Amino acid sequence: MDRFSAEAVLATELDSVQWTDVRPARAFIRGMLRGSSNVPFPFQTVQAFNPVRPTIILGPAGPTARTAAEQWYQSGYPVKGYVDAPFTIIQRLATPHLIQLAEVVSATALKEWSGLLLDVRLPEDAVRRIIPGSVWIPLDNLRRAIPTLPHDRPILTYCNSGSKAVVAAAELLSAGFDRVAVIP
Repeated sequence: MDRFSAEAVLATELDSVQWTDVRPARAFIRGMLRGSSNVPFPFQTVQAFNPVRPTIILGPAGPTARTAAEQWYQSGYPVKGYVDAPFTIIQRLATPHLIQLAEVVSATALKEWSGLLLDVRLPEDAVRRIIPGSVWIPLDNLRRAIPTLPHDRPILTYCNSGSKAVVAAAELLSAGFDRVAVIP
């Protein structure tokens, strides 16, 4: 298994591997390598992930990415290696088109939002007041519903506390949506 520096990441053909970012969703939405997937570590299950190309694991500085890569490799996944550099260094060295992030907005943005409002609250939470014009897709159902969401307008995710909205934003970014915003 290879150990990649920040410079080696930027020298790698992005489409030649599956980039998997194991940082928490809150860190992922603040800056990610375009085309990467977010699967926060520690994993609830490794089986939720099915790479078609060899995988390079991105993570926070320290042993997390290496540990995640070893765990996936031992589970039989095609792991090429892990990145041994803080993402902030990759972000600083990369050209802007390689980095993608979600816009973080305040709750007052709901009144002026012209894109899709995506409510990702759980059913027991959503029975209380749904914002008119929003689409309600519980976070647990989001992955199945992603193909039905529009790519031609921005999407703002929200929930009660912000935690589910952050995870939903990470899911949308991983699925290739370019214009994602979140109320954390």
